[in-house]
Amino acid sequence: RLGTAWLEAGLVERLALFTAPLVLGATGLAWCGPRAQDALAGARRGRVTACGMAGGDSFTMVEISPAAPAATRPRGARARGRRG
Repeated sequence: RLGTAWLEAGLVERLALFTAPLVLGATGLAWCGPRAQDALAGARRGRVTACGMAGGDSFTMVEISPAAPAATRPRGARARGRRG
C-alpha cells in the first residue's frame, strides 16, 4: 500500500521490476495495490530504460512519466491523497 500511495502522489520516478519464472495465479503477491485511477486512461506511462537477467529472473527498469496536471486529468481524477 505504501508504494501505491507514493505512486499515486507522483513521488515515484522509476520502477525496478524483477520477474521470476513462476506461475502463482491469484495466490501471488501484487506489486501495486488498487489505484485511484483504475481505467486505462488514468494509467501512468513508463519508458523501459534497461532490461536484463538477474540470475534466473528478468529485470526491467522503467522510468515513470510525471502525473498529469490537474487541468488535464479526467473529470473526478485525483493526483494526490487517499480515496475517500
